[in-house]
Amino acid sequence: MNFFDIYDIYSWPFVLGFNAQFGIRTQSHTVSKLVTALGRFFRFTLNSGREWISLQQEMEHIQNYLIIQSYRYQHKLFSYQLSIEETIRNNRIMPLILQPLVENAIEHGISKPSETGTISIVACKIGDKVCISIANTGGRLDLEHVKQLLNADHASEHVGLRNVQQRIQR
Repeated sequence: MNFFDIYDIYSWPFVLGFNAQFGIRTQSHTVSKLVTALGRFFRFTLNSGREWISLQQEMEHIQNYLIIQSYRYQHKLFSYQLSIEETIRNNRIMPLILQPLVENAIEHGISKPSETGTISIVACKIGDKVCISIANTGGRLDLEHVKQLLNADHASEHVGLRNVQQRIQR
């Protein structure tokens, strides 16, 4: 088991400090990149009380999240790709709407013991609509299970997708 598997994302400042202090095969630029991503991630999360942000800001938040997760899952050869069409960078979106979907792509498609792969997030304009695709090269979700989660009236530990759906429908 990897040392990082024991701690969730909120324990990472301790882990990073431990790595930096005791030199556990971590190059300083990697620690610096990770600390920067963590700072930006938490700053965005704490300041996300706004109703709308630009798609560019949301994608930057996702990039910081992916930097953190790629370090966490480095033993999985996990990689990511982000692409956003220039003409839609300033389109408005609800903050923190994509992160739970990206988290699901990692959790259900990359983090499994036998899975490795890439997460791809593509935002483009098709006709008069902005389309955002989040895909992974690992395992696929069972659509019937997703429908059950979205329609469940009771609380469960699987709330990310349902929360995104409820926020969009308001």
